[in-house]
Amino acid sequence: MVIGITINNILRDHITQLKRVYHTVTDETAIEPINPFDLETSFPNKQSTEIVQEFKVDSGDTFSEELTLNELDETFNVYDFIYKEASFEIFGRSEESIDGLIRMLKEWEKKWKVKFVLLNKESPRSKCATLFFLSKNGFDLDTIYFPTKDKDFWLNVDVLITDNPKILKCKPKDKTSIKIINDFNLDIKSDFSIIKLDNNTKEIKNIIKTIKEKIK
Repeated sequence: MVIGITINNILRDHITQLKRVYHTVTDETAIEPINPFDLETSFPNKQSTEIVQEFKVDSGDTFSEELTLNELDETFNVYDFIYKEASFEIFGRSEESIDGLIRMLKEWEKKWKVKFVLLNKESPRSKCATLFFLSKNGFDLDTIYFPTKDKDFWLNVDVLITDNPKILKCKPKDKTSIKIINDFNLDIKSDFSIIKLDNNTKEIKNIIKTIKEKIK
């Protein structure tokens, strides 16, 4: 049985790191509570251009120099910020949601006779940062996928553990969903629900046992 796990929020606490980097760069504080799937509400877009009172020479003619204003573009979009401008600082330098959880997956894989695969939607820059994040936390699984569409998260798994509302909504009938419960997905249906994936394995172990018995 192949069990997929989405990385963000489940294995990686990128929101804490995003808040830290955002404050460092903008000197502003994110608006709480933060929905990881609606970041623009907590990290608002900006489309302003501020004129900086700094002059520079605009001509190479030393006898008729013109002085012009420099402009500082303060446009901000959180998705450009995390997936293009600061991918490594946010995704690469994030901490695990639960210490040691990524290493623990390999032990569960052997004990429960299942195969775990990791999945996440990434940009080219954030993909490299994610691979760094996994390597520094002892990633030792055989497979990781980077789907571009929500429905594609289900292609190579029998079971998917996620908190992503859009992915949960597009579950095929022949697949099984395990929802990590959060404020932003309480109204989303799933086959099973747990509060978190952590070292207290009894709950998730019993769910996986139940699923395996159903598909025999």
